[in-house]
Amino acid sequence: MYRLLFFFLLFSLPIEASSTQDPKELPEACLFVPPKGWGAADLSEFPEGLKAMVVGKGKGPYPPSINLWIEPYLGTQKNYMKSIKEICHADKEEFRDLGEIKTEAGTALLCQVDRRTKWGNERQLHALIVRYDKAYLLTAAALKDEFADHYAEFFKAIRSMNINKGVYEQITSLDRRCKLQAEVLKVKQNEESLDAFVAYIDDHFSDMGSAWKTHLLEKITP
Repeated sequence: MYRLLFFFLLFSLPIEASSTQDPKELPEACLFVPPKGWGAADLSEFPEGLKAMVVGKGKGPYPPSINLWIEPYLGTQKNYMKSIKEICHADKEEFRDLGEIKTEAGTALLCQVDRRTKWGNERQLHALIVRYDKAYLLTAAALKDEFADHYAEFFKAIRSMNINKGVYEQITSLDRRCKLQAEVLKVKQNEESLDAFVAYIDDHFSDMGSAWKTHLLEKITP
């Protein structure tokens, strides 16, 4: 989880589009507004948990960056943040709890980590939200000597962090939502086949779109 983020930030990646799918259509997707003029990095060679990365221009070979990491997580925000702190202490990195920050998605926990790299001392900001059994971690990083130059745009990006509604929340009708949950329960209890469930979705929820359907099936199938 968190340890991998440090590795990703050690490289200036090629800047190009990383996805052909519009994240605004995906349930539970996390979005943020990157600083103006920053480019998207190619994530094709990296683990699935790294969902987005944008890179700016620094004064040297180590550019400022912001990345988004999402992973399954069944604990609380405080416990996840505690694990970050423990990893930092184990690696002899300086951890600072910055409390809470208001984002478009709600209240996130914020921390600062200072660490050494071969390019110099680095400072990272981590904004964390746990929701839908997932940890959403938005990380902004730059060399410590250059951090003040990007302070305002880092915090603006963090505050823009937003999370789409879940598959059930996107159904505005309470009656339709309850009926869907009842069908999902049948599948989970092996009272209905997956093929029959897919046919039900196609008949009754075609208006929700293909991205919503795909996400729903991913949640209920192993």
